[in-house]
Amino acid sequence: MKKLLAIVIVFLLLCGCVQNAATAPVLNNISFIAEISYGESEYSADVLIRDDVLNLVVTAPKEIDGLSFELDKNGIKANFKGIPFDLDTVSLSKGAVYQVLICVLDDAKQKTAISSDDNCKITGDADGYKYTLLLSPSGLPIELEIKELNFQMKFTNVTVE
Repeated sequence: MKKLLAIVIVFLLLCGCVQNAATAPVLNNISFIAEISYGESEYSADVLIRDDVLNLVVTAPKEIDGLSFELDKNGIKANFKGIPFDLDTVSLSKGAVYQVLICVLDDAKQKTAISSDDNCKITGDADGYKYTLLLSPSGLPIELEIKELNFQMKFTNVTVE
């Protein structure tokens, strides 16, 4: 009986997203390293999403290393070299990456991912832009792409907090 139970558990772990199976995305209470490509620029950042607040600290390029952002539905708080500043999300122009990112997280949390090859995928619309969010079979984010903005974010070292 124990062997049968062990075989079933191993099978479930290895199968992950079964064809047409739905997986809930894990987009809160996680931390990860983000490798961001936006236009012709490349960035790296340490990210923590806790209680629907996204904290992002830029680690590259070195010119803005340490620039930090706290994003939520109410706005953006930023700090660079000890100088804090706030931005109201209402004042951001359409297509502002921070605004689109918050919209993507809100939209994706309300959806379930459908299996796509070895992983799962969510597609949707955020702030008027189409996005694709690739997730692992367990629902952890792998990659976010917004083609219209030439924006791509790869998630590495994802940890559930």
